[in-house]
Amino acid sequence: MFTSTRPGTRLRGAGRRGLLAHGYAKYPTPGGRRDLCEDRYQTPICSPGDPSIDTWRPTVTPASPPTLMTLGSILGEFEADATRAHDAHRNGRPGGPVTAFRAFDSALGGAIQQGIHVYHGGPGTGKTALVLQIAATCGTPALFVSCEMSPLELLRRITSRVTGTFLSRIRSGELPPADSMALARRAVEACPLLAVIDATGGNSPSVEHLHEAVASVRAMATRATVAERHALAEGAVLVIDSGHAWAAGLGGASMPEYDRLNDAIGGLHALSGASRIAILVTAERSRASMKSDGMSSTAGTRTWEYRAETVVAMDDDETGATSGPGVKLIKLKMSKNRNGSTAEFRLGFRPAMMTFKEVA
Repeated sequence: MFTSTRPGTRLRGAGRRGLLAHGYAKYPTPGGRRDLCEDRYQTPICSPGDPSIDTWRPTVTPASPPTLMTLGSILGEFEADATRAHDAHRNGRPGGPVTAFRAFDSALGGAIQQGIHVYHGGPGTGKTALVLQIAATCGTPALFVSCEMSPLELLRRITSRVTGTFLSRIRSGELPPADSMALARRAVEACPLLAVIDATGGNSPSVEHLHEAVASVRAMATRATVAERHALAEGAVLVIDSGHAWAAGLGGASMPEYDRLNDAIGGLHALSGASRIAILVTAERSRASMKSDGMSSTAGTRTWEYRAETVVAMDDDETGATSGPGVKLIKLKMSKNRNGSTAEFRLGFRPAMMTFKEVA
Protein backbone atom coordinates (compact mmCIF):
# COMPACT_ATOMS: atom_id res chain seq x y z
CA MET A 1 0.00 0.00 0.00
CA PHE A 2 2.88 2.35 0.74
CA THR A 3 5.35 2.12 -2.11
CA SER A 4 8.10 4.27 -3.50
CA THR A 5 11.03 3.35 -5.71
CA ARG A 6 13.08 6.53 -5.93
CA PRO A 7 14.54 8.92 -3.34
CA GLY A 8 12.50 12.09 -3.00
CA THR A 9 9.14 10.55 -3.86
CA ARG A 10 6.45 10.78 -1.22
CA LEU A 11 4.48 8.01 0.33
CA ARG A 12 0.74 7.75 0.02
CA GLY A 13 -0.51 7.59 3.58
CA ALA A 14 -3.64 6.00 4.99
CA GLY A 15 -4.49 9.26 6.78
CA ARG A 16 -3.88 12.99 6.43
CA ARG A 17 -3.45 13.72 10.14
CA GLY A 18 -0.95 16.52 10.70
CA LEU A 19 2.40 15.65 12.24
CA LEU A 20 1.17 18.18 13.88
CA ALA A 21 0.99 18.27 17.24
CA HIS A 22 4.03 16.06 17.34
CA GLY A 23 6.46 18.49 16.14
CA TYR A 24 7.81 20.56 13.32
CA ALA A 25 9.66 23.64 14.47
CA LYS A 26 8.40 27.05 13.45
CA TYR A 27 10.71 28.26 10.75
CA PRO A 28 10.75 26.95 7.17
CA THR A 29 13.77 25.56 5.38
CA PRO A 30 14.64 26.68 1.82
CA GLY A 31 12.59 23.79 0.48
CA GLY A 32 9.54 24.80 2.48
CA ARG A 33 9.86 21.90 4.93
CA ARG A 34 9.97 22.69 8.63
CA ASP A 35 12.97 21.49 10.56
CA LEU A 36 12.70 19.81 13.94
CA CYS A 37 15.62 21.59 15.54
CA GLU A 38 16.78 25.21 15.48
CA ASP A 39 20.02 24.80 17.37
CA ARG A 40 21.74 22.53 19.82
CA TYR A 41 20.08 23.95 22.90
CA GLN A 42 16.50 24.79 21.95
CA THR A 43 13.97 23.02 19.76
CA PRO A 44 10.89 25.25 19.43
CA ILE A 45 8.02 22.81 18.94
CA CYS A 46 4.74 24.06 17.56
CA SER A 47 1.61 23.61 19.59
CA PRO A 48 -1.38 21.70 18.17
CA GLY A 49 -3.15 24.98 17.49
CA ASP A 50 -0.29 26.75 15.77
CA PRO A 51 -1.67 28.08 12.43
CA SER A 52 1.62 27.46 10.62
CA ILE A 53 1.14 23.75 11.33
CA ASP A 54 -2.63 23.55 10.96
CA THR A 55 -2.46 24.96 7.44
CA TRP A 56 0.51 22.86 6.32
CA ARG A 57 -0.13 19.58 4.56
CA PRO A 58 2.29 17.38 2.65
CA THR A 59 1.71 17.03 -1.07
CA VAL A 60 0.58 13.49 -1.77
CA THR A 61 1.52 11.86 -5.06
CA PRO A 62 0.28 8.48 -6.30
CA ALA A 63 2.30 5.47 -5.24
CA SER A 64 4.80 4.33 -7.85
CA PRO A 65 4.08 0.98 -9.49
CA PRO A 66 6.57 -1.90 -9.23
CA THR A 67 9.51 -1.39 -11.60
CA LEU A 68 10.75 -3.97 -14.10
CA MET A 69 14.51 -3.71 -14.68
CA THR A 70 17.41 -5.72 -16.03
CA LEU A 71 20.42 -6.51 -13.87
CA GLY A 72 22.51 -4.22 -16.05
CA SER A 73 20.27 -1.29 -15.23
CA ILE A 74 21.19 -1.67 -11.54
CA LEU A 75 24.93 -1.27 -12.16
CA GLY A 76 24.85 2.50 -11.64
CA GLU A 77 23.28 2.11 -8.20
CA PHE A 78 25.72 -0.72 -7.42
CA GLU A 79 28.70 1.49 -8.31
CA ALA A 80 27.39 4.37 -6.19
CA ASP A 81 26.92 2.07 -3.22
CA ALA A 82 30.41 0.56 -3.66
CA THR A 83 31.94 4.03 -3.87
CA ARG A 84 30.13 5.13 -0.71
CA ALA A 85 31.21 2.02 1.19
CA HIS A 86 34.83 2.32 0.06
CA ASP A 87 34.97 6.01 0.99
CA ALA A 88 33.65 5.22 4.48
CA HIS A 89 36.18 2.40 4.90
CA ARG A 90 39.08 4.54 3.70
CA ASN A 91 38.18 7.36 6.10
CA GLY A 92 37.60 5.08 9.09
CA ARG A 93 33.85 5.65 9.24
CA PRO A 94 31.24 2.91 9.64
CA GLY A 95 29.15 2.15 6.58
CA GLY A 96 25.98 3.30 8.31
CA PRO A 97 24.46 3.88 11.74
CA VAL A 98 25.88 1.70 14.52
CA THR A 99 24.78 0.38 17.91
CA ALA A 100 28.18 1.37 19.41
CA PHE A 101 28.53 -2.14 20.86
CA ARG A 102 31.31 -4.05 19.13
CA ALA A 103 29.82 -7.54 19.29
CA PHE A 104 26.43 -6.25 18.20
CA ASP A 105 27.78 -4.24 15.27
CA SER A 106 29.98 -7.14 14.17
CA ALA A 107 26.97 -9.45 14.06
CA LEU A 108 25.07 -6.82 12.03
CA GLY A 109 27.81 -6.70 9.38
CA GLY A 110 29.43 -3.52 10.69
CA ALA A 111 26.37 -1.26 10.73
CA ILE A 112 22.59 -1.28 11.18
CA GLN A 113 21.24 -2.02 7.72
CA GLN A 114 18.27 -0.43 6.00
CA GLY A 115 15.01 -2.12 7.01
CA ILE A 116 13.05 -3.03 10.14
CA HIS A 117 14.80 -4.25 13.29
CA VAL A 118 12.56 -5.67 16.03
CA TYR A 119 13.44 -5.66 19.75
CA HIS A 120 11.18 -7.65 22.07
CA GLY A 121 11.52 -8.72 25.67
CA GLY A 122 9.88 -9.03 29.02
CA PRO A 123 9.24 -6.12 31.40
CA GLY A 124 12.35 -4.56 32.92
CA THR A 125 14.82 -5.78 30.33
CA GLY A 126 15.55 -2.25 29.11
CA LYS A 127 14.06 -2.24 25.61
CA THR A 128 13.35 1.50 25.58
CA ALA A 129 16.66 2.30 27.28
CA LEU A 130 18.62 0.32 24.68
CA VAL A 131 16.98 1.75 21.56
CA LEU A 132 17.16 5.28 23.04
CA GLN A 133 20.88 4.82 23.69
CA ILE A 134 21.42 3.50 20.17
CA ALA A 135 19.51 6.46 18.68
CA ALA A 136 21.66 8.89 20.67
CA THR A 137 25.01 7.27 19.77
CA CYS A 138 24.42 5.81 16.29
CA GLY A 139 26.60 8.37 14.48
CA THR A 140 23.81 9.56 12.14
CA PRO A 141 20.69 11.73 12.45
CA ALA A 142 18.02 9.90 14.45
CA LEU A 143 14.32 10.37 15.10
CA PHE A 144 12.71 8.80 18.20
CA VAL A 145 8.92 8.38 18.06
CA SER A 146 7.76 7.96 21.66
CA CYS A 147 4.28 6.54 22.06
CA GLU A 148 4.63 5.59 25.72
CA MET A 149 7.10 7.95 27.42
CA SER A 150 7.05 11.75 27.54
CA PRO A 151 9.86 13.74 25.89
CA LEU A 152 10.69 15.16 29.34
CA GLU A 153 11.27 11.68 30.72
CA LEU A 154 13.38 10.78 27.69
CA LEU A 155 15.57 13.84 28.33
CA ARG A 156 15.89 12.90 32.00
CA ARG A 157 17.08 9.42 31.02
CA ILE A 158 19.53 10.72 28.42
CA THR A 159 20.85 13.20 30.99
CA SER A 160 21.31 10.43 33.54
CA ARG A 161 23.21 8.24 31.06
CA VAL A 162 25.40 10.99 29.60
CA THR A 163 26.36 12.61 32.91
CA GLY A 164 26.48 9.53 35.14
CA THR A 165 23.90 11.04 37.48
CA PHE A 166 21.42 8.76 39.20
CA LEU A 167 18.01 9.16 37.56
CA SER A 168 16.41 9.30 41.00
CA ARG A 169 18.44 12.44 41.86
CA ILE A 170 17.28 14.18 38.68
CA ARG A 171 13.64 13.34 39.42
CA SER A 172 13.64 14.00 43.17
CA GLY A 173 14.29 17.74 43.07
CA GLU A 174 17.32 17.51 45.37
CA LEU A 175 19.50 19.18 42.72
CA PRO A 176 19.30 22.99 42.40
CA PRO A 177 17.64 23.96 39.10
CA ALA A 178 20.86 25.53 37.81
CA ASP A 179 22.73 22.26 38.40
CA SER A 180 19.99 20.23 36.74
CA MET A 181 20.02 22.54 33.71
CA ALA A 182 23.80 22.25 33.43
CA LEU A 183 23.47 18.46 33.33
CA ALA A 184 20.66 18.63 30.76
CA ARG A 185 22.68 20.94 28.50
CA ARG A 186 25.54 18.44 28.57
CA ALA A 187 23.09 15.77 27.42
CA VAL A 188 21.75 17.96 24.61
CA GLU A 189 25.30 18.79 23.51
CA ALA A 190 26.11 15.08 23.38
CA CYS A 191 23.11 14.31 21.14
CA PRO A 192 22.94 17.13 18.53
CA LEU A 193 21.37 14.93 15.84
CA LEU A 194 18.61 13.31 17.91
CA ALA A 195 15.03 14.57 17.61
CA VAL A 196 11.86 13.33 19.29
CA ILE A 197 8.22 13.09 18.23
CA ASP A 198 5.75 13.05 21.13
CA ALA A 199 3.05 10.54 20.23
CA THR A 200 1.96 9.82 23.81
CA GLY A 201 -1.42 11.47 23.21
CA GLY A 202 -2.63 8.47 21.23
CA ASN A 203 -2.55 10.19 17.81
CA SER A 204 0.37 8.55 16.00
CA PRO A 205 2.18 10.19 13.08
CA SER A 206 1.31 8.45 9.82
CA VAL A 207 3.88 6.79 7.59
CA GLU A 208 3.82 9.75 5.23
CA HIS A 209 4.41 12.20 8.06
CA LEU A 210 7.34 10.11 9.28
CA HIS A 211 8.77 10.27 5.75
CA GLU A 212 8.70 14.08 5.95
CA ALA A 213 10.03 14.17 9.52
CA VAL A 214 13.00 11.95 8.64
CA ALA A 215 13.90 14.38 5.86
CA SER A 216 13.84 17.25 8.37
CA VAL A 217 16.02 15.36 10.83
CA ARG A 218 18.50 14.60 8.05
CA ALA A 219 18.69 18.34 7.34
CA MET A 220 20.00 18.84 10.87
CA ALA A 221 23.27 17.24 9.76
CA THR A 222 23.89 20.09 7.32
CA ARG A 223 24.28 22.45 10.28
CA ALA A 224 27.05 20.35 11.82
CA THR A 225 30.63 21.57 11.67
CA VAL A 226 32.96 20.31 8.96
CA ALA A 227 34.72 18.04 11.44
CA GLU A 228 31.38 16.67 12.69
CA ARG A 229 30.13 16.02 9.15
CA HIS A 230 33.38 14.21 8.33
CA ALA A 231 32.75 11.83 11.24
CA LEU A 232 29.10 11.17 10.38
CA ALA A 233 28.15 7.86 8.83
CA GLU A 234 25.72 7.58 5.93
CA GLY A 235 22.06 7.02 6.64
CA ALA A 236 19.62 7.75 9.44
CA VAL A 237 17.75 5.90 12.18
CA LEU A 238 14.05 5.96 13.06
CA VAL A 239 12.94 4.43 16.38
CA ILE A 240 9.32 3.50 17.09
CA ASP A 241 8.63 2.85 20.80
CA SER A 242 6.52 0.83 20.74
CA GLY A 243 5.31 -0.58 17.45
CA HIS A 244 2.06 -1.83 18.92
CA ALA A 245 1.22 1.53 20.53
CA TRP A 246 2.11 3.38 17.31
CA ALA A 247 -0.12 1.13 15.21
CA ALA A 248 -3.01 1.55 17.66
CA GLY A 249 -2.70 5.34 17.40
CA LEU A 250 -3.00 5.37 13.61
CA GLY A 251 -6.76 4.94 13.75
CA GLY A 252 -8.75 2.10 12.30
CA ALA A 253 -10.20 1.22 15.69
CA SER A 254 -12.77 -0.99 14.00
CA MET A 255 -10.05 -3.09 12.37
CA PRO A 256 -8.94 -6.29 14.08
CA GLU A 257 -5.54 -5.89 15.75
CA TYR A 258 -4.02 -8.44 13.37
CA ASP A 259 -5.01 -6.42 10.29
CA ARG A 260 -4.08 -3.09 11.86
CA LEU A 261 -0.60 -4.34 12.75
CA ASN A 262 -0.02 -5.88 9.33
CA ASP A 263 -1.04 -2.63 7.65
CA ALA A 264 1.30 -0.61 9.91
CA ILE A 265 4.24 -2.98 9.37
CA GLY A 266 3.75 -2.79 5.61
CA GLY A 267 3.92 0.99 5.85
CA LEU A 268 7.17 0.91 7.83
CA HIS A 269 8.69 -1.54 5.37
CA ALA A 270 7.93 0.81 2.46
CA LEU A 271 9.16 3.80 4.49
CA SER A 272 12.54 2.16 5.10
CA GLY A 273 13.03 1.76 1.36
CA ALA A 274 11.72 5.18 0.34
CA SER A 275 13.74 7.04 3.01
CA ARG A 276 16.69 4.60 2.97
CA ILE A 277 16.75 4.28 6.74
CA ALA A 278 17.06 1.72 9.50
CA ILE A 279 13.90 1.45 11.62
CA LEU A 280 14.21 0.11 15.17
CA VAL A 281 10.92 -1.02 16.69
CA THR A 282 10.24 -2.21 20.22
CA ALA A 283 7.49 -4.82 20.28
CA GLU A 284 5.30 -6.35 22.93
CA ARG A 285 5.56 -10.05 23.62
CA SER A 286 2.55 -12.27 23.49
CA ARG A 287 1.32 -13.52 26.85
CA ALA A 288 2.18 -17.10 25.92
CA SER A 289 5.73 -16.09 24.95
CA MET A 290 6.52 -13.81 27.90
CA LYS A 291 9.46 -16.04 28.85
CA SER A 292 10.32 -17.11 25.32
CA ASP A 293 12.93 -15.72 22.96
CA GLY A 294 11.84 -17.44 19.76
CA MET A 295 11.14 -15.97 16.32
CA SER A 296 7.38 -15.73 16.86
CA SER A 297 7.28 -14.18 20.32
CA THR A 298 5.88 -10.75 19.45
CA ALA A 299 2.21 -10.11 20.10
CA GLY A 300 -0.45 -9.78 17.42
CA THR A 301 1.16 -11.00 14.20
CA ARG A 302 4.22 -12.86 12.97
CA THR A 303 4.65 -10.25 10.22
CA TRP A 304 6.99 -8.36 12.58
CA GLU A 305 9.47 -11.21 12.28
CA TYR A 306 8.95 -11.99 8.61
CA ARG A 307 9.46 -8.38 7.46
CA ALA A 308 12.38 -7.69 9.81
CA GLU A 309 16.07 -7.59 8.95
CA THR A 310 16.85 -8.59 12.52
CA VAL A 311 14.84 -9.86 15.48
CA VAL A 312 16.47 -9.32 18.87
CA ALA A 313 15.13 -10.96 22.02
CA MET A 314 16.07 -9.33 25.35
CA ASP A 315 15.94 -11.36 28.55
CA ASP A 316 17.48 -11.34 32.01
CA ASP A 317 20.62 -13.46 32.05
CA GLU A 318 20.06 -16.62 34.06
CA THR A 319 23.65 -17.85 34.26
CA GLY A 320 24.24 -16.18 37.61
CA ALA A 321 27.09 -14.06 36.25
CA THR A 322 27.48 -10.48 37.49
CA SER A 323 29.03 -7.31 36.10
CA GLY A 324 29.42 -5.06 39.11
CA PRO A 325 27.08 -3.54 41.71
CA GLY A 326 23.84 -2.14 40.37
CA VAL A 327 24.39 -3.77 36.96
CA LYS A 328 22.38 -6.72 35.70
CA LEU A 329 23.24 -8.77 32.67
CA ILE A 330 20.78 -8.77 29.78
CA LYS A 331 21.02 -11.54 27.20
CA LEU A 332 20.47 -10.39 23.63
CA LYS A 333 19.67 -13.20 21.23
CA MET A 334 19.41 -12.48 17.51
CA SER A 335 16.90 -15.11 16.39
CA LYS A 336 16.93 -13.64 12.88
CA ASN A 337 19.69 -11.76 11.07
CA ARG A 338 19.60 -11.24 7.30
CA ASN A 339 23.02 -9.58 7.29
CA GLY A 340 25.05 -12.17 9.17
CA SER A 341 24.76 -15.20 11.37
CA THR A 342 22.46 -15.35 14.36
CA ALA A 343 24.30 -14.48 17.55
CA GLU A 344 23.89 -14.30 21.30
CA PHE A 345 25.73 -11.92 23.60
CA ARG A 346 25.29 -10.03 26.85
CA LEU A 347 25.24 -6.37 27.82
CA GLY A 348 25.40 -4.87 31.28
CA PHE A 349 22.31 -2.80 32.11
CA ARG A 350 22.38 -0.26 34.94
CA PRO A 351 18.74 0.78 35.53
CA ALA A 352 19.70 3.55 37.97
CA MET A 353 21.27 5.46 35.05
CA MET A 354 19.37 3.83 32.18
CA THR A 355 22.61 2.85 30.48
CA PHE A 356 23.95 -0.23 28.74
CA LYS A 357 27.62 -1.15 28.49
CA GLU A 358 29.68 -3.92 26.96
CA VAL A 359 30.89 -6.65 29.28
CA ALA A 360 33.94 -8.88 28.95
